[in-house]
Parts: sequence; C-alpha cells; structure tokens
Amino acid sequence: MTKSLKIKLHQQQAVYRNPSTSEIIETFPLPPPSTVLGLICALTKQQYTPGQINFSISGSHDTIIRDYQWFKKGENIKPYPIIVNMLFDVNLIIHIVASNDSLLDKIEESFLSPHSYMYLGRAEDLLKVSDLEFVELKNQNLEEIELEQSHYIPLQEVKNLSHEGIFYHLPTFMTLQQVITGTKSQKIKSLRTFDWQQYHYFEKGNLECKRGNKCKILLEEEYPVWLTLPNQIQQ
Repeated sequence: MTKSLKIKLHQQQAVYRNPSTSEIIETFPLPPPSTVLGLICALTKQQYTPGQINFSISGSHDTIIRDYQWFKKGENIKPYPIIVNMLFDVNLIIHIVASNDSLLDKIEESFLSPHSYMYLGRAEDLLKVSDLEFVELKNQNLEEIELEQSHYIPLQEVKNLSHEGIFYHLPTFMTLQQVITGTKSQKIKSLRTFDWQQYHYFEKGNLECKRGNKCKILLEEEYPVWLTLPNQIQQ
C-alpha cells in the first residue's frame, strides 16, 4: 500500500502550450509533468529531485475554444493576430506520492493555504482546489482497465497494453544551466533545461492488456494511477 495525496482541481479555461507551435498555439490535452511539478515547487517554495516526489495526471475538459490574440515579437515588428486553442471547463485529478509523509503533509498545506493565487499553464489560467484527501494506492494485476478520465501513461507501461494512444514527448524535471552570452560585454545567464520523457495519451474508455498477459498497475480503489516522473519513490 502506498499513501497518496489526491487533489481534484478545476480551471474555467487553460492553455498548456505545446512549445513546438507558434502561429497557431496548440495546447496539450492535460498539463505536462513539468507544469504540474512547477506548480508544486512554486507552492512549497522547494525544488525537488528524482526520488523525492512523483505523481499521476488525469482529467477531462468540456470543449476546445479558438481564441484570437494580438502577438508582438521585437520592437520593430508590427503586431499580428494568432490563434490560441484553449481548453474550457477543465477538471484534473493529481495523485501525489512522496519519499516521506512530512513532505506530503507540506504539499497538502501548500494547496490548502497557498501564499499567492494558483494557476496552471498561463498566469491567467486560474486554478481552484475542488477536493483534497489522502488515499491508499495498491498494486493489482488486471486484464482490462476502465478509464473514467483521460490519462498520460509512460511509454514503458504502454508496452503492456493491446493498443497505443496519442504519442507525446513531454518535459519533466527542470535544471538551471549557467551560460555566458555576448562577445564584448559577456554576461552570465541562467537557462532552463528539461529532462524529456515519452508518454501516450489515452482518453476515457476501456484498455486491455496484451493477450494472455495481465498489467500490474496502481489503483485507488477502482481508479487507475500511472506515475509520470522517471523515478521510483523509496519509502
């Protein structure tokens, strides 16, 4: 049995921007692991390393809205309109596990009493905690899995399933790298670098394991949980 902090979140609107898009801003269907990790780091005012924390990401949205926004890059470039795809009525479920109970308690307190307003995605994508509780996760072998929400599933777990979802290459842990910029007047600048992992996105429905096999997954009662970060929690 594994102790987990289960958090239900709601956003009226959200854009989890795909960085490979520009003229038309595409959004991921769920926040990438780095976005969720960034939220937790910001609330607890602490940076985490592999082995300290892990979580699953699942949820749903009602529809996708196309919004037009003025975009300007550089001083001498005339602003022009771009299309931004925006998720509307977003509901997320995050299961968080940590290396010790005190760390989970700290994360719980940070969501209950945030030091500033919470957002996920853009700064204007405000976030509301709908529910928060501690639950127990247990390993179980299943031949068929029912998804009540959409999920990110790591690639290594997808190999046990009978079919694939939509492939995404998503950022996880972030580190700061010091680089020297400029030629005459050199300056030291901090650049963010990310670790990237491969996932498949599955919408709600039924999943089956490969014929003759059973999938070993975590369950919160009947709700499946796939931890997304590339590390194992030592408890």
